[in-house]
Amino acid sequence: YSPDVITIEQNDTVHLILNTHGIYNCSSVFKIPAKNVSQQLPPDGITTIVFSANEVETMQFSCATGLKTGIIQVVE
Repeated sequence: YSPDVITIEQNDTVHLILNTHGIYNCSSVFKIPAKNVSQQLPPDGITTIVFSANEVETMQFSCATGLKTGIIQVVE
C-alpha cells in the first residue's frame, strides 16, 4: 500500500480513497481492525472508506492475510 503511513487529526472524519489496479491477491481485501473495517476491493477501481478518528491512537491497516501493512496515526 502507498502511502504506508497516514497521519490524520483527532476528531476528523476520514475518507480513505483506495485506487486499485489489477489486484487479485490478498490485497483485494483492505482491513482496519481497530475500526472493524474489512472491505472487499474491485480488481480495478476506486473504493472510499469513511470512519471517524475520535481518539489519539495508532491503527494498523493491512491486506486480508496481514502481509501488506501500514499505519494510520491519529494526532491532536
